Amino acid sequence: MNATLFDGCRIHLNQQGKFEHYVGGELKGKGSECPNCSRPLVIYLSLDLTDERIKFPDSRVKRLPLVYCVDCELCCFDFVYRVDADGLSVLEALKTKDRQGIGITSSIRKKRIKVDLSATPLELERLAAKLNAKCDLTKEEKAMFAKLINNFARPELGGYPIVDCYNQVGGRAFLMQRLEDPMCEYCPKSRMRFLASLYNERCSGIKTVPEEMQIVYFACPTCAAILVQHSAS
Repeated sequence: MNATLFDGCRIHLNQQGKFEHYVGGELKGKGSECPNCSRPLVIYLSLDLTDERIKFPDSRVKRLPLVYCVDCELCCFDFVYRVDADGLSVLEALKTKDRQGIGITSSIRKKRIKVDLSATPLELERLAAKLNAKCDLTKEEKAMFAKLINNFARPELGGYPIVDCYNQVGGRAFLMQRLEDPMCEYCPKSRMRFLASLYNERCSGIKTVPEEMQIVYFACPTCAAILVQHSAS
């Protein structure tokens, strides 16, 4: 099992909890523009760090925006940033001649969706770890996985279980391309840890990322740098 930043929590869209977590909108303030196309970065998840379940490495940060730009070629390469007291500092980002975008527009750029979190079942973490290790699930395990993420085919198609990605912070979710925890380029010998994964879950009926894309965030436990990558099926 990979080391984790904190225990996993499932993300529930369009549900209001005790804390002010949300998805959507454009980042404001320092570092809010995409370094490639200059459009405002989109908030794919904003975490209220008064929620003690979320143990971010930098205790000075009170709100953690997980941002990205899929409107241009920034999303084709690694994007690394750090959250400061007064905004965001970009550490690594692609800058290309093509800043007109690649035809993908975020559906949540102009709207905000409330979010609640709940503890990820240990059995789901176990099954995700097995998948991330490129091991096959048994028929029974596939059924349990689908039950835990509420993901089945429509009744008219047979209602069979579907093993797919899901939204989570902390722990370590099932990653579409089985991404490994990367080394931090800003801290010698420090390995980043999984922070969050975002995907369009079938059961929610709400689309927050481009179709068939999983956005994955890693954070360095030493310097709190955040690396954003994405996978596509």
